[in-house]
Amino acid sequence: MTQLAYKLWLAGLSLANLYVEQANCELVMRIAMNHTVRDSAADKLRLVLAELDAREQRKEEKK
Repeated sequence: MTQLAYKLWLAGLSLANLYVEQANCELVMRIAMNHTVRDSAADKLRLVLAELDAREQRKEEKK
């Protein structure tokens, strides 16, 4: 019975390890997505700022 309990304990540890690995993978994916979203937002902000600068330059050229 002790050997069976030990094997069940090891199986439980293995299962717990799989859950931790899955959680780590999900966390890494979320971090990657956050970086992607942040980078995308930063790119959009750069485009908007560039467009505003271009409009400002056109206004100055018309004067």
